[in-house]
Amino acid sequence: MRSMHVSEQTLRFLDILAKLVLELHEKREKGLDFILIRDIPAELLREFEENVVRLFYPSGLNQAIKDLMRKAVEETKQGKGKFN
Repeated sequence: MRSMHVSEQTLRFLDILAKLVLELHEKREKGLDFILIRDIPAELLREFEENVVRLFYPSGLNQAIKDLMRKAVEETKQGKGKFN
């Protein structure tokens, strides 16, 4: 796998996604299977798609978000994540 170098904006985006894991879990417990993400600057989303999604996730944005969220959860569980 290629080495991934991302900007601070992209890292902030990933932080937001990781925090949404808890919200998604809570919603699933209530029978909901989706989340709505608001207030993400268009430039940040464009940069994320251009520099991460296109290079590492050929199936698209949904695949990237799910994979990165899973990785953030695993890293946090193992004590490696920056969210600990």
